Amino acid sequence: MSSFLLRFSGGISAVSLAGMSLFETVSTKKHDDEVILYASKYCPFSQRAWITLNLKRVPFVVKEIDLFNKSDEFVAAYKHSIGNAGHTNPEVPVLRTSDGQYISNSVSVLRYLDRKYENPSIFPPDAFQYIAVENFATWIAENVYPALVDVMLCNDKEGINAKMAAFQGIWDQMEVKMGDFEEGPFYAGKEIYFCDIILWPVFARLCLLEYYRAMDFDEWFARYPKLNQWYKAMKANKAVTESIATNDEMIEYYGKPIFSMQKII
Repeated sequence: MSSFLLRFSGGISAVSLAGMSLFETVSTKKHDDEVILYASKYCPFSQRAWITLNLKRVPFVVKEIDLFNKSDEFVAAYKHSIGNAGHTNPEVPVLRTSDGQYISNSVSVLRYLDRKYENPSIFPPDAFQYIAVENFATWIAENVYPALVDVMLCNDKEGINAKMAAFQGIWDQMEVKMGDFEEGPFYAGKEIYFCDIILWPVFARLCLLEYYRAMDFDEWFARYPKLNQWYKAMKANKAVTESIATNDEMIEYYGKPIFSMQKII
């Protein structure tokens, strides 16, 4: 997972930004009880934490991190965090909590935030739905993310068709899973839950496949009505869309030599 994370991480040299601009203006002056998210707007794992903080309306500050030019502050935060994998290359996100603790690993961050800030919860109150959300999130991590990466990293004109077909096969399965519960528009009803947060960064990067792989997702969504409904509902939520770079920024960033996405027509 670490190589995948590095492929999706990075950003601008460390700067302080006011997080939660939609909900609350937060000073960038550091306070002892300040919640800080060390993150990258280009990283899907950072996006998970960012969305959760937004949904829970937690005042926080974002410090944008370039993992290939890491600040001493970020390195120290990762080193002292619960959940770090002991890597020599610290990984985003890292959350500094209001009481000065540090947590890394996006799933650990999400679970902490849900325990610390109970409402709204990112898990359904119903026990069966809770397990369904957990299982879907695990399936997403094990299947959807790898399929996306395969398409992104394949610059071979002969091999790309097989990668794209495999990715569409994942969409076939997602469409079925989105029908596990009758009520929508999200996976388990009217609220955004853990699995929705885990899935969204994949769909936020479809612009890369449209630009570099000439994939027509308007056509795809027409064939997958449940996914289309889910996508439109997620995209309409500002707590979700505030957590990422623009499409143009994303396309430019992933075209850099370190990622080497190339156009395949």
